[in-house]
This record gives sequence, C-alpha cells and structure tokens, in this order.
Amino acid sequence: MSSAPQPPSSAAPISYPDRQRSRKLKLWPLVAATFFMVSGGTYGTEEIVHGAGYGRGILILLLTPLLWSLPTAFMIGELSSSVPAEGGYYAWVRRAMGNFWGFQEAWLSLVASIFDMAIYPTLFVAYLTRLVPWFAVGHRGVMVGVGVVMLCALLNIAGVRVVATTSLWLFFLLSAPFALMVVLAPFKHGALATAVSPTTSTVGMVGGLLIAMWNYMGWDNASTIATEVHRPQRTYPRAMMAAVTLVAVSYILPVASVRLTGLPVSAFETGSWADIAGMIGQYIHGNEPSHHLAYLYNYAGQPWRTQERLKQIIDTQYKPAPDGLVGNDDLGQMSAWLLFTAFGFYPVTPGSGEYVIGRPFLDHAVLHLPNGKQFTVVVDHLSDANGYVGSVRLNGKPLTRTFIRHEDIMAGGELHFVMQSRPDKQWGTSVASRPYSESLSKQ
Repeated sequence: MSSAPQPPSSAAPISYPDRQRSRKLKLWPLVAATFFMVSGGTYGTEEIVHGAGYGRGILILLLTPLLWSLPTAFMIGELSSSVPAEGGYYAWVRRAMGNFWGFQEAWLSLVASIFDMAIYPTLFVAYLTRLVPWFAVGHRGVMVGVGVVMLCALLNIAGVRVVATTSLWLFFLLSAPFALMVVLAPFKHGALATAVSPTTSTVGMVGGLLIAMWNYMGWDNASTIATEVHRPQRTYPRAMMAAVTLVAVSYILPVASVRLTGLPVSAFETGSWADIAGMIGQYIHGNEPSHHLAYLYNYAGQPWRTQERLKQIIDTQYKPAPDGLVGNDDLGQMSAWLLFTAFGFYPVTPGSGEYVIGRPFLDHAVLHLPNGKQFTVVVDHLSDANGYVGSVRLNGKPLTRTFIRHEDIMAGGELHFVMQSRPDKQWGTSVASRPYSESLSKQ
C-alpha cells in the first residue's frame, strides 16, 4: 500500500542566530586576555630600572619586544589563524612531531606555569602590603595570595568569555594609577632628585635584562583558546600586534615619566611603584613639610587611619642602617618625627600647644623634663598584630580627645595606651575630641 506524496512545504526555513559565534572572542577581549597572559601591567618592572638605570632600562624595554616578543607573537598569530586547534602550541607540536613530543611539551609547560603563575599572587601581596601594612602581619599575606589563586581558578572555570571580559576591565583598573603618574610626573620635574627610599635590591644589568625578558614572555598561552576566537585568521594577527604595543607602552611610559622627576634609580625595587606613586602624589617623607600629613586624619575624626599610616611610614621610610633615613636630617627633623611618633604623639601645630595622638611604637618611655618631673608613656599589648589604639588614659583617667596639651606633659604623669588588633571607630570621632582647627573654630 503506497502513501500519497506530500506536497513541498511553502514555508520558509526557520533560521536561528549563531549563538556559538556570538560567544566567541573578538579583537579587544582577545587583546586584553593576551595582555594578562603576558604582562598584567607595569607591576614588577622596578628591578629593570634599578639594575640598568633609566636610559638603558628604557632601551631594554624598547628593544626586548622587537627582538624577543614580536617573532613569537607573529608565529602565534600565523599558526593560530592557520591551525586554530584546541590546546594551541602543544597541539601544534603533537601534530608536527608526534604524540610523545606533544606530551612532553604539555607537561613541561604545565610544570613551568606553576612557578610562573606563582609570581603573580606574590607580586599582588607585595604591593598590597606596601599600601596596607596590616596584611604583612602573620599569615595574612599568604591568605590573600591563596585567595587570589582561588579567584583566578574560578574565573578560568567560568570560561574564556568571562576571563576575557574580566581582563578587559582589569586592564583599565590596573593601568589607571600608572596613567595618572604619567600625567602628574611632568609637573614634578626634578622634584624627587634628592629623595631617598631605602631598598635592598641587588639586581644588576644582567638581572634587569632577564627580568625584562620574563616580563615580555607568555605569548604562546594565547594560542590555547584559538577555537574560541571569532574569525581567528583575521583576529589573531591584529590582536598580537595590539598586545605587543600595549605591553611595551605600559612598561616604557611610566619609567620615562618618573625619570622626569629625577628620582634616583636606587629607589626602585619590587613593590616600590606604590611608594613612587605616593611621592608623585606629594607624600614624600624625606620632604619635611609632609610630616604632618598622616596626623590629619585626627582632624577629620578618623584617628584609626592615622594609626595605619604611621605604621606604614615607619616600616617603609626608616631602617637601622647608615642610609636608614629617607631624606636629609635637616636640623634633626627626620629623627625628631620618629621619636615623637614612637612616643605616640606629635606636635602638628607647635604654636597651638597641642600634641596629636597617633599610636606608640615603644612599650615604655620616660621623658625627663627640665622642671625635674617625668612624663611616662606605658603601652600594653603592643605587637605587630595590635596596631590600633584601643584606649588611652592620662594619669589614670580615660582620654576621649585625640590630643594632649603641652601643660599635660610639663606637669608630669603617665600616658597609658592599650593596643588592639582592630580599629576603634568610635574613639575620637566627635568634633569636641578633635585637635584645634581654624575651620572648625569658625563653625
């Protein structure tokens, strides 16, 4: 029994958007992803300047991408466009030389990446502890590093699209401080010529060159996502050229801009970009008119921020060595700041007769006064972990204001601090508890 033939359908075929194509990477997300596979920004380039100096350092940063990066980037662009295989470079090795050598390339690259990738969370923690010394205490830095690794792992699990989009936003975020430095540095022409920042770096010319080569490698990693790139034949060559240019510019411009300030190359070591940004932003501890700045948080009703900054300044700007001061000890001011701050108070405005309370760095100190009396500073629970003032007593009575007066000291007595690990955001916040301010007196 035969069935009647069905008439051809007159309805137009239904077309669906190519969702797979819309999810693939296009030019700028690929550029951003490649940028972070290779560089991640200007961070970690300080030792190049320390070892080679400004002129040779800039020359190294300019020639290395031409001689070292471009050949590799061109190769990656050509092979990724002609053989866009999942796995990239190790798939190419397996295709050209067989399974054995493909396997060798894969596991050797994996082992190398373990050491290479470990540098990035380490660098992150190095800069973070410069900005917020609290993270340098105990295992806090290690925990932050572990957190960075876990976050990056989750991003990779989420897929290449998430990685690329995140990389694009991170590029703008992490480049912003250096862009600001490039803009501000010409206005500080020669201003940092006498600035001194204690460093421990021993990197020389050869070390600087090797660090530059490391900062310009990793292009082959971009090949592993070739199958997830839209029109790789066109996108990859353009992305590689754009990424090489961006990486080179992100290295050279900040170094060239800081050169305008006259900052000595001895101030450069890993992590010192954070300090240099502060110098260009005009907190230069070696420049004595800046010495009062950390104490100004008390005038704004946030004394715990003063306590944080004082710890940061003492940790980074002083050390027990012949070059332990970051500037010329003009009439003893650099040393006087340290002594006052170690006692726990500082005369921000000497004519006012007030000493603004910061945080102590000594657990016991005695001032022998010219009238024969003594003023004693006693501190409980002082440690690296306890960097915040928990309470203050003057001659046994709770002190609610964030300053003491000259007559309090000259009368003799005891200033008693109790330190703790967390900031007390209630003490010293009221207007009545703040040091004298001309602007507040007019309100």
